[in-house]
Amino acid sequence: MKQFITLLVGLITQTFTRKKNTKEKENKILRQKTKYLSFNKIRKHLEEVEGKYVHWNKTERGFTTMGGVYSIFHEDAPPVKYIRKLLKKYGIKETRKDIYRVNVKMTDEEYETAWKLVVAYIIKITTPKQIVNILSEEELLAFLDIATLVGRKRAIKILQKTLRVKEDGIIGQVTVNKLLKRRRTFLTDFIRNTDNFLQGLARHNKQKYGIYARGWHNRMKRLEEEVA
Repeated sequence: MKQFITLLVGLITQTFTRKKNTKEKENKILRQKTKYLSFNKIRKHLEEVEGKYVHWNKTERGFTTMGGVYSIFHEDAPPVKYIRKLLKKYGIKETRKDIYRVNVKMTDEEYETAWKLVVAYIIKITTPKQIVNILSEEELLAFLDIATLVGRKRAIKILQKTLRVKEDGIIGQVTVNKLLKRRRTFLTDFIRNTDNFLQGLARHNKQKYGIYARGWHNRMKRLEEEVA
């Protein structure tokens, strides 16, 4: 009898473990698929708003990677380090005159590697890890673009305003729970709330931000069309 119970418990445990492993495998495939889809869409967006190639940034006095990572502000960023590694490999100087040559010299594989590093880094610095796997592909793209424009903490506050929770700029369990139950119009509302914030900023400080009002509005309008 004792042996039978032990055998039965063993079979139940084995079945439970098999189901758990299968579920984990399915979730892993789903996460990989989501990341792949997000990568393609985010890359396309960055190509359009920030550029496809490494170039010299006159204003910041340094180079900018494809996708818009400034070397002067992100010295230790993986994509910046990778581009510097390529510059060294091909004997190219990090100067305004020579930096463009890396786009010609790098292989297709190196170009793709650089892009993967850029997208992963931008997601990391703009999007809180607590919500990366909650957001849909389109929502992730919108949050990334808005956080790049207004800063991560302000983007979180606008997201919280959209969800109608306390606007403290911190992703806690209340924000996560509300995000899991978000309305169907959440994405559109989030983008429009951002546009309202930017236009209000321009109105209250015309001297400093007035010149950007139209460009900000057009960018939000284009983003809304892109993720629709």
